[in-house]
Amino acid sequence: MNRALLLTRAVFGFLIVYLHGIPKLMGGPERWQRLGSSLTGSLGIEGVNIFFGFMAMMAETLGGLMILIGLYTKISASFLAFTMLVAFSGHLARDGFAGSEKPLLFLAYFVGLILSGAGTFSVDKLRRKK
Repeated sequence: MNRALLLTRAVFGFLIVYLHGIPKLMGGPERWQRLGSSLTGSLGIEGVNIFFGFMAMMAETLGGLMILIGLYTKISASFLAFTMLVAFSGHLARDGFAGSEKPLLFLAYFVGLILSGAGTFSVDKLRRKK
């Protein structure tokens, strides 16, 4: 069980950072603005687009790294689950269910991680031993 948690944490942590976080980080404020516009537009919120885009980028970059190493896993997974919930709702409204598969899979994984924790092979576990 704990090896499975390590494997899935490593895979999902790497994927969220490499495929989602780093491209948003490298895109800078223009990309955060566009991302925030798509997020806030689906929620009907205006005027804070760059903030929401920046927060999504931080959740995916920093949160993904934290999950990868197993540090503050439940907190990081909570931020990422919220980010994926917003992404899922936006994709669902825009593209239908078939276009919202990826954020739904990430959402389900992060909720599972919130419930299970990081497992034995994590920095969280090492911190608790001290």
